[in-house]
Amino acid sequence: MHWTSQNGWINQEAETCYERMLELQKQPVPEGGQALTETEICVQVLGSRSGYIKGLGHGPRPPSSSSKSTHKSHREIELENELKATRELLQSQETRIQHQQSQIDQLASFFREVRQHMHIPGSSSRSSSSSDDTPLMDS
Repeated sequence: MHWTSQNGWINQEAETCYERMLELQKQPVPEGGQALTETEICVQVLGSRSGYIKGLGHGPRPPSSSSKSTHKSHREIELENELKATRELLQSQETRIQHQQSQIDQLASFFREVRQHMHIPGSSSRSSSSSDDTPLMDS
């Protein structure tokens, strides 16, 4: 910082920048928004160059809007891949369900045929078969 307890501010510009930073820090945060970080305030008041923030020197910089959009694009790609995998799984399960329903229909048909051809003692079909054994006409 450009201030010492003995001499005060090094120049008027440094003092003005410091006061602007304090004003930005005190500003109310909009509802649903976020307060500015110290680095963001420095960049807003002092400006910046590639890889360098005036007053802070070289070092990590807040993510630029282009890197945020790249990150967003990466997340969108992730979500699209996840959606594609989910759709493939859904299609596979629908095919499996159709196959199982076909098997159920075939088994139901088979059991109906078996039931029609079965002779169960004591059932109503016996009385009809015993009547088949009796001659219709006396000879």
